[in-house]
Amino acid sequence: MELEITRTSDDSRALTVPLTVKVLASVPSPGGTDPGSGGNPGGNSGGNPGNGSGPGNNDGQSGSGSPSAENAVPQPKPEKDRSVLELQGQSDQKGVVQSNVDVSTIKEAFQVAPSTDAGQRLVELRLKPVSGATAYEVSLPASALIDQGESHVFNIVTELGMLELPATLVMKDIVGDGVASIRFVRTELPKTVADQLGTQYGVQLELQLDGQPWPSESQLILRLPFRSSQNAQQDRIVAFAIGANGVATPLPQSYYDLNSGQLVFSVTLLTGNYAVVPVEQTFADLAEVQWAKKAMEALAVRGVIDAEASGDSTQLHPKQEMTRGQYMQWLMTALGLNASSGNAFSDVNEKAPYYEAVTAARSLGITSGIGDGRFLPESTITRQEMMTLTVRALTAAGLVDSEKAGTDNLTRFRDASEIRSYARDSVALLVDLGIAHGYNGEVKPLAEATRAESATLLYAMMSKLVWKK
Repeated sequence: MELEITRTSDDSRALTVPLTVKVLASVPSPGGTDPGSGGNPGGNSGGNPGNGSGPGNNDGQSGSGSPSAENAVPQPKPEKDRSVLELQGQSDQKGVVQSNVDVSTIKEAFQVAPSTDAGQRLVELRLKPVSGATAYEVSLPASALIDQGESHVFNIVTELGMLELPATLVMKDIVGDGVASIRFVRTELPKTVADQLGTQYGVQLELQLDGQPWPSESQLILRLPFRSSQNAQQDRIVAFAIGANGVATPLPQSYYDLNSGQLVFSVTLLTGNYAVVPVEQTFADLAEVQWAKKAMEALAVRGVIDAEASGDSTQLHPKQEMTRGQYMQWLMTALGLNASSGNAFSDVNEKAPYYEAVTAARSLGITSGIGDGRFLPESTITRQEMMTLTVRALTAAGLVDSEKAGTDNLTRFRDASEIRSYARDSVALLVDLGIAHGYNGEVKPLAEATRAESATLLYAMMSKLVWKK
Protein backbone atom coordinates (compact mmCIF):
# COMPACT_ATOMS: atom_id res chain seq x y z
CA MET A 1 0.00 0.00 0.00
CA GLU A 2 1.00 3.67 -0.44
CA LEU A 3 0.16 6.64 1.80
CA GLU A 4 -0.75 10.09 0.50
CA ILE A 5 0.71 12.88 2.69
CA THR A 6 -0.68 16.46 2.64
CA ARG A 7 1.42 19.40 3.89
CA THR A 8 -0.91 21.80 5.76
CA SER A 9 1.09 24.96 4.97
CA ASP A 10 0.48 24.86 1.22
CA ASP A 11 -1.84 21.83 0.70
CA SER A 12 0.82 20.16 -1.45
CA ARG A 13 0.58 16.36 -1.66
CA ALA A 14 3.03 13.47 -2.14
CA LEU A 15 2.97 9.64 -2.11
CA THR A 16 5.23 7.53 0.09
CA VAL A 17 7.22 4.58 -1.17
CA PRO A 18 5.21 1.28 -1.14
CA LEU A 19 4.66 -0.02 2.38
CA THR A 20 3.78 -3.53 3.57
CA VAL A 21 1.37 -3.97 6.47
CA LYS A 22 0.67 -7.40 8.00
CA VAL A 23 -2.88 -7.86 9.30
CA LEU A 24 -3.88 -11.01 11.21
CA ALA A 25 -6.91 -12.74 9.80
CA SER A 26 -9.93 -13.35 12.00
CA VAL A 27 -11.31 -16.89 12.11
CA PRO A 28 -13.66 -18.53 14.60
CA SER A 29 -11.92 -20.43 17.40
CA PRO A 30 -12.55 -24.19 17.67
CA GLY A 31 -15.49 -24.95 19.90
CA GLY A 32 -17.17 -21.56 19.54
CA THR A 33 -16.33 -18.53 21.63
CA ASP A 34 -14.50 -20.51 24.33
CA PRO A 35 -11.97 -23.16 23.22
CA GLY A 36 -12.02 -24.78 26.65
CA SER A 37 -9.15 -25.19 29.03
CA GLY A 38 -8.63 -28.92 28.71
CA GLY A 39 -9.01 -31.48 31.46
CA ASN A 40 -6.72 -32.85 34.12
CA PRO A 41 -4.71 -35.99 33.49
CA GLY A 42 -6.70 -39.04 34.43
CA GLY A 43 -5.73 -42.02 36.53
CA ASN A 44 -4.40 -43.80 33.44
CA SER A 45 -1.36 -42.66 31.54
CA GLY A 46 -2.11 -39.96 29.06
CA GLY A 47 -5.11 -38.77 31.06
CA ASN A 48 -8.35 -37.75 29.52
CA PRO A 49 -8.67 -34.86 27.12
CA GLY A 50 -10.32 -31.82 28.61
CA ASN A 51 -13.87 -30.72 28.04
CA GLY A 52 -14.02 -27.63 25.90
CA SER A 53 -17.12 -25.62 25.25
CA GLY A 54 -19.74 -26.78 22.80
CA PRO A 55 -19.64 -26.30 19.04
CA GLY A 56 -19.56 -22.79 17.74
CA ASN A 57 -22.86 -21.11 16.96
CA ASN A 58 -21.65 -18.51 14.49
CA ASP A 59 -21.88 -20.85 11.46
CA GLY A 60 -18.29 -20.22 10.47
CA GLN A 61 -18.62 -16.43 10.37
CA SER A 62 -15.82 -14.36 11.77
CA GLY A 63 -16.49 -13.08 15.22
CA SER A 64 -15.68 -9.73 16.70
CA GLY A 65 -12.59 -9.31 14.54
CA SER A 66 -10.03 -10.19 17.18
CA PRO A 67 -6.98 -12.15 15.95
CA SER A 68 -7.17 -15.95 16.08
CA ALA A 69 -4.85 -17.68 18.53
CA GLU A 70 -4.00 -20.29 15.88
CA ASN A 71 -2.65 -17.72 13.44
CA ALA A 72 -0.87 -15.53 15.96
CA VAL A 73 2.89 -15.97 16.13
CA PRO A 74 3.76 -17.25 19.64
CA GLN A 75 5.94 -14.93 21.67
CA PRO A 76 8.55 -16.49 24.00
CA LYS A 77 8.07 -15.67 27.66
CA PRO A 78 11.13 -15.87 29.89
CA GLU A 79 10.62 -17.67 33.20
CA LYS A 80 13.00 -18.42 36.07
CA ASP A 81 14.97 -21.17 34.32
CA ARG A 82 13.50 -21.38 30.83
CA SER A 83 11.82 -19.66 27.92
CA VAL A 84 8.22 -20.71 27.23
CA LEU A 85 6.33 -20.79 23.94
CA GLU A 86 2.61 -21.45 24.33
CA LEU A 87 1.21 -23.04 21.19
CA GLN A 88 -2.45 -23.20 20.18
CA GLY A 89 -2.66 -26.01 17.65
CA GLN A 90 -5.34 -26.80 15.12
CA SER A 91 -7.25 -30.08 15.31
CA ASP A 92 -8.08 -32.12 12.23
CA GLN A 93 -11.06 -34.43 11.77
CA LYS A 94 -9.23 -37.28 13.53
CA GLY A 95 -8.51 -35.20 16.60
CA VAL A 96 -4.79 -34.69 15.83
CA VAL A 97 -3.72 -31.28 17.12
CA GLN A 98 -0.84 -29.88 15.09
CA SER A 99 1.46 -26.96 15.85
CA ASN A 100 4.35 -25.56 13.82
CA VAL A 101 7.18 -23.39 15.07
CA ASP A 102 9.35 -21.44 12.64
CA VAL A 103 13.06 -20.73 12.66
CA SER A 104 12.92 -17.15 13.88
CA THR A 105 10.63 -18.01 16.80
CA ILE A 106 12.97 -20.77 18.01
CA LYS A 107 16.01 -18.51 17.77
CA GLU A 108 14.24 -15.74 19.67
CA ALA A 109 13.13 -18.22 22.35
CA PHE A 110 16.71 -19.34 22.97
CA GLN A 111 17.93 -15.74 23.04
CA VAL A 112 15.55 -14.79 25.86
CA ALA A 113 15.99 -18.07 27.78
CA PRO A 114 18.08 -17.61 30.96
CA SER A 115 21.48 -19.28 30.82
CA THR A 116 22.51 -21.62 33.63
CA ASP A 117 25.98 -21.67 35.16
CA ALA A 118 26.81 -24.51 32.76
CA GLY A 119 25.73 -22.41 29.78
CA GLN A 120 22.56 -24.40 29.15
CA ARG A 121 19.40 -22.80 27.83
CA LEU A 122 15.98 -24.43 28.03
CA VAL A 123 13.06 -23.73 25.69
CA GLU A 124 9.70 -25.24 26.59
CA LEU A 125 7.03 -25.68 23.93
CA ARG A 126 3.64 -25.96 25.65
CA LEU A 127 0.80 -27.19 23.48
CA LYS A 128 -2.51 -25.99 24.87
CA PRO A 129 -5.09 -28.75 25.54
CA VAL A 130 -7.84 -29.13 22.96
CA SER A 131 -11.15 -30.82 23.71
CA GLY A 132 -11.47 -34.23 22.05
CA ALA A 133 -7.81 -34.41 21.04
CA THR A 134 -6.46 -37.88 20.26
CA ALA A 135 -2.90 -36.76 19.53
CA TYR A 136 -0.61 -33.75 19.73
CA GLU A 137 2.13 -33.05 17.20
CA VAL A 138 4.69 -30.27 17.04
CA SER A 139 6.86 -29.72 13.97
CA LEU A 140 10.21 -27.96 14.12
CA PRO A 141 12.52 -26.94 11.27
CA ALA A 142 15.69 -28.99 11.34
CA SER A 143 17.80 -26.01 10.28
CA ALA A 144 16.82 -24.10 13.42
CA LEU A 145 17.65 -27.06 15.63
CA ILE A 146 21.07 -27.60 14.08
CA ASP A 147 22.03 -24.00 14.82
CA GLN A 148 21.48 -24.35 18.57
CA GLY A 149 24.26 -24.99 21.09
CA GLU A 150 25.04 -28.50 22.24
CA SER A 151 23.91 -27.79 25.79
CA HIS A 152 20.51 -26.46 24.82
CA VAL A 153 17.37 -28.43 25.62
CA PHE A 154 13.78 -28.52 24.37
CA ASN A 155 10.82 -29.56 26.49
CA ILE A 156 7.81 -30.64 24.47
CA VAL A 157 4.81 -30.41 26.80
CA THR A 158 1.30 -31.74 26.09
CA GLU A 159 -1.55 -32.99 28.26
CA LEU A 160 -0.61 -36.53 27.20
CA GLY A 161 3.03 -36.30 28.24
CA MET A 162 6.28 -34.35 28.17
CA LEU A 163 9.53 -35.11 26.36
CA GLU A 164 12.96 -33.67 27.13
CA LEU A 165 14.77 -33.30 23.81
CA PRO A 166 18.47 -32.34 24.07
CA ALA A 167 19.99 -30.42 21.20
CA THR A 168 22.89 -32.89 21.18
CA LEU A 169 20.44 -35.47 19.84
CA VAL A 170 19.24 -33.04 17.21
CA MET A 171 22.70 -32.01 16.06
CA LYS A 172 23.93 -35.58 15.81
CA ASP A 173 21.00 -37.01 13.89
CA ILE A 174 19.71 -34.21 11.68
CA VAL A 175 21.38 -33.20 8.45
CA GLY A 176 20.03 -30.66 5.98
CA ASP A 177 16.74 -28.82 5.80
CA GLY A 178 14.29 -31.39 7.09
CA VAL A 179 11.31 -31.15 9.41
CA ALA A 180 11.44 -32.83 12.81
CA SER A 181 8.11 -33.82 14.34
CA ILE A 182 7.30 -35.03 17.84
CA ARG A 183 3.93 -36.68 18.38
CA PHE A 184 2.07 -37.95 21.45
CA VAL A 185 -0.81 -40.28 20.62
CA ARG A 186 -3.44 -41.51 23.07
CA THR A 187 -3.81 -45.22 22.27
CA GLU A 188 -6.22 -47.92 23.29
CA LEU A 189 -4.31 -50.93 24.58
CA PRO A 190 -4.90 -54.49 23.33
CA LYS A 191 -7.40 -56.29 25.54
CA THR A 192 -4.83 -58.76 26.88
CA VAL A 193 -2.55 -55.91 27.95
CA ALA A 194 -5.43 -53.86 29.34
CA ASP A 195 -6.56 -56.82 31.43
CA GLN A 196 -3.02 -57.44 32.67
CA LEU A 197 -2.35 -53.83 33.64
CA GLY A 198 -5.83 -52.81 34.66
CA THR A 199 -5.87 -49.75 32.43
CA GLN A 200 -7.40 -49.18 29.02
CA TYR A 201 -5.23 -46.46 27.55
CA GLY A 202 -1.58 -45.73 26.92
CA VAL A 203 0.53 -43.09 25.19
CA GLN A 204 2.56 -43.63 22.05
CA LEU A 205 5.60 -41.46 21.40
CA GLU A 206 6.68 -40.90 17.81
CA LEU A 207 9.72 -38.91 16.64
CA GLN A 208 10.11 -38.47 12.91
CA LEU A 209 12.39 -36.67 10.50
CA ASP A 210 10.76 -35.84 7.18
CA GLY A 211 8.09 -38.45 7.83
CA GLN A 212 10.56 -41.22 8.61
CA PRO A 213 11.51 -42.67 12.01
CA TRP A 214 14.25 -40.65 13.65
CA PRO A 215 17.57 -42.54 13.21
CA SER A 216 18.80 -42.45 16.79
CA GLU A 217 19.24 -44.55 19.91
CA SER A 218 19.94 -41.61 22.20
CA GLN A 219 18.46 -41.64 25.68
CA LEU A 220 15.56 -39.27 26.22
CA ILE A 221 13.50 -38.47 29.32
CA LEU A 222 9.75 -39.04 29.01
CA ARG A 223 7.18 -37.88 31.57
CA LEU A 224 3.61 -39.19 31.62
CA PRO A 225 0.90 -37.66 33.81
CA PHE A 226 -0.67 -39.82 36.51
CA ARG A 227 -3.13 -38.85 39.20
CA SER A 228 -2.14 -40.83 42.27
CA SER A 229 -4.72 -41.70 44.89
CA GLN A 230 -3.93 -40.97 48.53
CA ASN A 231 -3.59 -44.69 49.27
CA ALA A 232 -1.26 -45.45 46.36
CA GLN A 233 2.34 -46.29 47.27
CA GLN A 234 4.64 -44.17 45.13
CA ASP A 235 7.23 -46.93 44.80
CA ARG A 236 4.57 -49.14 43.21
CA ILE A 237 3.64 -46.73 40.40
CA VAL A 238 5.44 -48.11 37.37
CA ALA A 239 5.74 -47.38 33.65
CA PHE A 240 5.34 -50.27 31.22
CA ALA A 241 6.56 -50.48 27.63
CA ILE A 242 4.08 -52.18 25.31
CA GLY A 243 5.89 -54.21 22.65
CA ALA A 244 4.73 -54.86 19.13
CA ASN A 245 3.95 -58.41 20.25
CA GLY A 246 1.52 -57.09 22.85
CA VAL A 247 3.75 -57.89 25.82
CA ALA A 248 3.92 -55.30 28.63
CA THR A 249 7.37 -54.97 30.22
CA PRO A 250 7.95 -52.94 33.41
CA LEU A 251 10.61 -50.25 33.23
CA PRO A 252 12.84 -50.52 36.34
CA GLN A 253 14.14 -46.96 36.12
CA SER A 254 10.68 -45.36 36.10
CA TYR A 255 9.68 -43.43 39.21
CA TYR A 256 6.83 -41.21 40.34
CA ASP A 257 7.55 -37.50 40.80
CA LEU A 258 5.11 -36.36 43.47
CA ASN A 259 5.71 -32.65 42.82
CA SER A 260 4.76 -32.78 39.15
CA GLY A 261 2.34 -35.71 39.31
CA GLN A 262 4.27 -37.44 36.54
CA LEU A 263 5.88 -40.81 36.02
CA VAL A 264 9.46 -40.21 34.83
CA PHE A 265 11.61 -42.64 32.85
CA SER A 266 14.19 -42.76 30.08
CA VAL A 267 13.58 -44.15 26.61
CA THR A 268 16.01 -45.14 23.88
CA LEU A 269 13.50 -46.14 21.20
CA LEU A 270 12.11 -43.01 19.57
CA THR A 271 8.84 -44.77 18.75
CA GLY A 272 7.18 -46.59 21.62
CA ASN A 273 3.91 -47.26 23.40
CA TYR A 274 3.76 -46.79 27.17
CA ALA A 275 1.33 -47.04 30.06
CA VAL A 276 1.47 -46.08 33.73
CA VAL A 277 -0.19 -48.17 36.43
CA PRO A 278 0.00 -48.72 40.20
CA VAL A 279 0.98 -52.36 40.74
CA GLU A 280 -0.99 -53.86 43.64
CA GLN A 281 0.79 -57.23 43.78
CA THR A 282 1.38 -58.63 47.29
CA PHE A 283 4.12 -60.93 48.55
CA ALA A 284 3.50 -63.45 51.29
CA ASP A 285 6.91 -63.91 52.89
CA LEU A 286 8.08 -60.43 53.87
CA ALA A 287 6.57 -60.18 57.37
CA GLU A 288 9.83 -61.14 59.09
CA VAL A 289 12.01 -58.74 57.09
CA GLN A 290 10.19 -55.45 57.59
CA TRP A 291 13.51 -53.60 57.14
CA ALA A 292 13.71 -54.92 53.56
CA LYS A 293 9.98 -55.05 52.69
CA LYS A 294 9.74 -51.69 50.90
CA ALA A 295 12.89 -52.33 48.88
CA MET A 296 11.92 -55.82 47.80
CA GLU A 297 8.40 -54.80 46.81
CA ALA A 298 9.56 -51.79 44.78
CA LEU A 299 12.10 -53.89 42.85
CA ALA A 300 9.76 -56.84 42.40
CA VAL A 301 6.94 -54.81 40.78
CA ARG A 302 9.55 -53.39 38.37
CA GLY A 303 10.68 -56.83 37.26
CA VAL A 304 14.12 -56.58 38.88
CA ILE A 305 13.59 -59.30 41.49
CA ASP A 306 12.41 -62.74 40.45
CA ALA A 307 9.28 -63.85 42.30
CA GLU A 308 7.94 -67.37 42.74
CA ALA A 309 4.24 -68.19 42.62
CA SER A 310 3.21 -70.84 45.13
CA GLY A 311 -0.47 -71.69 45.10
CA ASP A 312 -2.43 -68.49 45.70
CA SER A 313 0.58 -66.54 46.99
CA THR A 314 3.77 -65.05 45.57
CA GLN A 315 7.07 -65.25 47.42
CA LEU A 316 10.40 -63.43 47.17
CA HIS A 317 12.48 -65.65 49.51
CA PRO A 318 14.16 -62.78 51.35
CA LYS A 319 16.26 -64.96 53.68
CA GLN A 320 17.65 -67.13 50.91
CA GLU A 321 21.34 -66.73 50.13
CA MET A 322 22.10 -64.61 47.08
CA THR A 323 24.12 -66.19 44.29
CA ARG A 324 26.58 -64.36 42.09
CA GLY A 325 24.57 -65.08 38.97
CA GLN A 326 21.30 -63.87 40.50
CA TYR A 327 22.83 -60.64 41.76
CA MET A 328 24.35 -59.87 38.40
CA GLN A 329 20.95 -60.37 36.79
CA TRP A 330 19.26 -58.04 39.29
CA LEU A 331 21.98 -55.40 38.92
CA MET A 332 22.02 -55.35 35.12
CA THR A 333 18.21 -55.29 34.95
CA ALA A 334 17.93 -52.43 37.44
CA LEU A 335 20.38 -50.23 35.51
CA GLY A 336 19.17 -51.28 32.06
CA LEU A 337 22.63 -52.41 31.00
CA ASN A 338 23.10 -54.82 28.11
CA ALA A 339 25.47 -55.67 25.31
CA SER A 340 24.73 -56.99 21.84
CA SER A 341 27.37 -59.69 22.04
CA GLY A 342 30.09 -61.07 24.29
CA ASN A 343 32.06 -64.13 25.30
CA ALA A 344 30.27 -66.27 27.84
CA PHE A 345 32.00 -67.80 30.86
CA SER A 346 32.59 -71.52 30.53
CA ASP A 347 30.57 -72.31 33.67
CA VAL A 348 27.52 -70.18 32.83
CA ASN A 349 24.81 -72.27 31.17
CA GLU A 350 23.19 -70.52 28.24
CA LYS A 351 19.79 -71.68 29.51
CA ALA A 352 20.29 -70.05 32.93
CA PRO A 353 18.09 -66.98 33.58
CA TYR A 354 21.19 -64.89 34.33
CA TYR A 355 23.13 -65.98 31.21
CA GLU A 356 22.59 -62.79 29.20
CA ALA A 357 23.24 -60.51 32.17
CA VAL A 358 26.50 -62.19 33.16
CA THR A 359 27.71 -62.34 29.55
CA ALA A 360 26.87 -58.66 29.00
CA ALA A 361 28.64 -57.74 32.25
CA ARG A 362 31.80 -59.44 31.03
CA SER A 363 31.56 -57.62 27.71
CA LEU A 364 31.16 -54.26 29.48
CA GLY A 365 34.13 -54.89 31.78
CA ILE A 366 32.02 -55.14 34.92
CA THR A 367 33.41 -58.57 35.75
CA SER A 368 36.28 -60.71 34.52
CA GLY A 369 35.27 -63.71 36.59
CA ILE A 370 37.52 -65.62 38.98
CA GLY A 371 40.04 -66.73 36.36
CA ASP A 372 40.27 -69.62 33.92
CA GLY A 373 37.20 -68.29 32.10
CA ARG A 374 34.87 -69.07 35.02
CA PHE A 375 32.40 -66.98 37.02
CA LEU A 376 30.99 -69.37 39.66
CA PRO A 377 27.40 -68.13 39.14
CA GLU A 378 25.88 -70.49 41.72
CA SER A 379 28.25 -69.53 44.52
CA THR A 380 26.89 -67.27 47.25
CA ILE A 381 28.02 -63.68 46.79
CA THR A 382 29.88 -61.86 49.58
CA ARG A 383 29.11 -58.29 50.58
CA GLN A 384 32.39 -56.95 49.22
CA GLU A 385 31.87 -58.78 45.91
CA MET A 386 28.37 -57.34 45.70
CA MET A 387 29.58 -53.79 46.32
CA THR A 388 32.46 -54.11 43.86
CA LEU A 389 30.19 -55.33 41.06
CA THR A 390 27.71 -52.56 41.88
CA VAL A 391 30.28 -49.78 41.52
CA ARG A 392 31.63 -51.24 38.30
CA ALA A 393 28.10 -51.38 36.87
CA LEU A 394 27.40 -47.81 37.99
CA THR A 395 30.63 -46.73 36.29
CA ALA A 396 29.61 -48.49 33.08
CA ALA A 397 26.26 -46.70 33.26
CA GLY A 398 28.00 -43.34 33.68
CA LEU A 399 26.44 -42.70 37.09
CA VAL A 400 29.61 -42.56 39.21
CA ASP A 401 33.32 -41.91 38.77
CA SER A 402 35.11 -44.74 40.54
CA GLU A 403 38.45 -42.93 40.21
CA LYS A 404 37.37 -40.31 42.76
CA ALA A 405 36.79 -42.78 45.56
CA GLY A 406 38.69 -42.24 48.81
CA THR A 407 39.10 -44.82 51.54
CA ASP A 408 39.39 -42.51 54.56
CA ASN A 409 35.77 -43.15 55.55
CA LEU A 410 36.48 -46.85 56.10
CA THR A 411 38.32 -46.19 59.34
CA ARG A 412 34.98 -45.96 61.16
CA PHE A 413 34.50 -49.72 60.73
CA ARG A 414 36.29 -52.09 63.14
CA ASP A 415 36.70 -54.72 60.43
CA ALA A 416 37.98 -52.42 57.67
CA SER A 417 41.24 -54.42 57.52
CA GLU A 418 39.27 -57.43 56.27
CA ILE A 419 38.23 -55.66 53.07
CA ARG A 420 40.29 -57.04 50.20
CA SER A 421 42.36 -54.55 48.22
CA TYR A 422 40.29 -54.98 45.04
CA ALA A 423 37.10 -53.96 46.91
CA ARG A 424 38.30 -51.11 49.13
CA ASP A 425 37.60 -48.25 46.73
CA SER A 426 34.15 -49.63 45.83
CA VAL A 427 33.10 -50.13 49.44
CA ALA A 428 34.34 -46.65 50.34
CA LEU A 429 32.46 -45.04 47.46
CA LEU A 430 29.14 -46.68 48.34
CA VAL A 431 29.59 -45.73 51.99
CA ASP A 432 30.35 -42.15 51.00
CA LEU A 433 27.22 -42.02 48.80
CA GLY A 434 25.07 -43.34 51.62
CA ILE A 435 24.22 -46.48 49.64
CA ALA A 436 26.07 -48.99 51.83
CA HIS A 437 25.95 -49.03 55.62
CA GLY A 438 27.59 -51.10 58.31
CA TYR A 439 26.20 -53.25 61.10
CA ASN A 440 27.10 -52.16 64.63
CA GLY A 441 30.35 -50.57 63.53
CA GLU A 442 31.28 -53.30 61.05
CA VAL A 443 30.99 -53.48 57.27
CA LYS A 444 31.20 -57.30 57.20
CA PRO A 445 32.93 -57.56 53.81
CA LEU A 446 33.34 -61.34 53.90
CA ALA A 447 29.77 -62.12 55.02
CA GLU A 448 27.54 -63.88 52.51
CA ALA A 449 24.61 -61.75 51.39
CA THR A 450 20.93 -62.71 51.44
CA ARG A 451 18.35 -61.73 48.86
CA ALA A 452 16.92 -59.18 51.31
CA GLU A 453 20.33 -57.55 51.85
CA SER A 454 20.99 -57.48 48.11
CA ALA A 455 17.61 -55.88 47.42
CA THR A 456 18.23 -53.24 50.09
CA LEU A 457 21.55 -52.27 48.51
CA LEU A 458 20.01 -52.03 45.03
CA TYR A 459 17.05 -50.03 46.31
CA ALA A 460 19.41 -47.53 47.95
CA MET A 461 21.42 -47.34 44.73
CA MET A 462 18.31 -46.66 42.63
CA SER A 463 16.93 -44.12 45.10
CA LYS A 464 20.19 -42.16 45.27
CA LEU A 465 21.32 -42.28 41.66
CA VAL A 466 18.48 -43.33 39.34
CA TRP A 467 15.11 -42.40 40.83
CA LYS A 468 15.93 -38.72 41.24
CA LYS A 469 13.12 -37.85 43.60
